[in-house]
Amino acid sequence: MALLQWRFGTPAVCLFGDMCTLVVFFAVWQGNGNILYEAMAREKDEPHRTFFIQVPYFAMLVGGLPNNVLFGGLAISGYLVTSL
Repeated sequence: MALLQWRFGTPAVCLFGDMCTLVVFFAVWQGNGNILYEAMAREKDEPHRTFFIQVPYFAMLVGGLPNNVLFGGLAISGYLVTSL
């Protein structure tokens, strides 16, 4: 994310986020047995596996989108701190 933000700016980060959104929601829609869903969902979270996929996704969305809109290029520091 930091590399995308640095090299191509906010539109590239938003496009990356859109594509990730499609993959996550496709996996959740397919549910148990889907290889993408099984890669994200932990067995020990049963019976609320989908909940534990969606909550971190929405937390990232609520934090990341305003970060890009409000801080622009400085959003890189947030990505680097979070990734470390």
